[in-house]
Amino acid sequence: MTPIDLTKKLKKYKSGWVALDKNHHIVAHAKTFSDIEKKVQGKKESVTLLPASDNYFGFITANG
Repeated sequence: MTPIDLTKKLKKYKSGWVALDKNHHIVAHAKTFSDIEKKVQGKKESVTLLPASDNYFGFITANG
């Protein structure tokens, strides 16, 4: 699996949650998990939910 650097895309999101589509584009942002869940519910494509942070050092996830 090739690592994906999302540093530039996630730079402005310091708190809350973000939703990424399969092409690693941010499709939604919300302050709480329940809010992001409501925003992405019903979307035809699947998304990956990720907690927003000011430091992603050591954060690893699998997309598959």
